Amino acid sequence: MVTKAAAALTSPVTAYLDRTLGVGELAWSTCPEGPLPAYLDHAYTVVCTDLLGTACAFAFRRTSDVPSPSSTSRQIDHLASILRRPVVLVESVIPSWRRKRLIERRVAFVAPGTQLYVPPLGIDLRDGRHRRPTDAIDADRPFPPAAQVVLLDLLLARDRHAHDSHAIANRIRYSVMSISRAARTLERAGLIDRPTRGRNKLLSLRGAPREVWANALPHLTSPVRARYAAPPGAFADAPDAGETALARHSLLAAPATRTVAVSGEAWSKQEGRYPALGAAFEPEPGSVIVEVWTYPPDSLADGPTVDPLSLFLSLGDADDPRIETAREALLEVLA
Repeated sequence: MVTKAAAALTSPVTAYLDRTLGVGELAWSTCPEGPLPAYLDHAYTVVCTDLLGTACAFAFRRTSDVPSPSSTSRQIDHLASILRRPVVLVESVIPSWRRKRLIERRVAFVAPGTQLYVPPLGIDLRDGRHRRPTDAIDADRPFPPAAQVVLLDLLLARDRHAHDSHAIANRIRYSVMSISRAARTLERAGLIDRPTRGRNKLLSLRGAPREVWANALPHLTSPVRARYAAPPGAFADAPDAGETALARHSLLAAPATRTVAVSGEAWSKQEGRYPALGAAFEPEPGSVIVEVWTYPPDSLADGPTVDPLSLFLSLGDADDPRIETAREALLEVLA
């Protein structure tokens, strides 16, 4: 038996598992092992059941703060080692970008009503939601660069009121026509509204910044197109990017090699002069790592570094826990 609070959590999971797998009524109980470490007990409510003949634990997230997929993977692995059974993560909504990374790390999960992935049992049912016929935006299709820049500009704006498209065009240095096309894309995705003021079309977020960000993430991609190595002192006026920028936003020590970001247009004047970074090439000490971005990095920058949201997206492949923690802190700008 479980408490009433735990029963309220397990009820939608039972209904979903029965609907998709025909498991019937599951017998939930308190897991038999001793107390969990404090950080896991704070993060999860954990209950156990028998699913298709296998003893499993389901970890329901207690807090609204969702750690990165790699941090989540470490937590679930730790739980599994303590409980000595497979652990299934339960989250109400799992965006496609997060789902992809959880699957890469073989983290079992369920989002009641929409998604189920339990590799120890050979279960993989994803994206069970039914879209309205009018939904014109594919759930996993990246936004064009202009649409991503417009959305990030709105998310970063301290003034949360509606913004005139001409003002946005001046800020991010895109044409008004490009802003209009981007706005239509964002509106179809359900992320913004476009009220009218006189003859002007305004743009406003459809919801709180964190909510819009979470809904937009499946469509957002790293702005980094390629990375190159340049000699010391090159691109001195370019904004800091990568771990160099992250160190400015956190307590991390600055890396020995500076990373900067430039636009494709700026890089085209230098293309062919510097080697590309890759598995077979490492930058020499003192050199500069140059990230070539799909949109001008200074269009959103407010200071010596690229903007925090683009920086977050550019560091998505980091596998260092320190970097991941500092990266997650960048989202405080959405508060």
